[in-house]
Amino acid sequence: MLAHATHGLLYLLILTMLITGYLLATAKGNSINFFDLFTLPALIDSDAYARTLGKIHLYSAWALILFAVLHALGALKHTLIDRDKTLKRML
Repeated sequence: MLAHATHGLLYLLILTMLITGYLLATAKGNSINFFDLFTLPALIDSDAYARTLGKIHLYSAWALILFAVLHALGALKHTLIDRDKTLKRML
């Protein structure tokens, strides 16, 4: 149950990082050119939103790191303490 909750949080944090990173990068009203293939438009133009998005992006990054470490520790616990095949199954 803890593994499923951690997986869900990891995916949610990755999605949060993606969205806030895009909005933060375009917060000054500039679009993003993606390798000359296409252009992503700016959706907002506000310094106040940029500060808030920056905080959300930063805290999401730290939470993502924390839960990734927790996930790795859980895999090691299964290998070293429980002596089951969880890590081999994951690899």
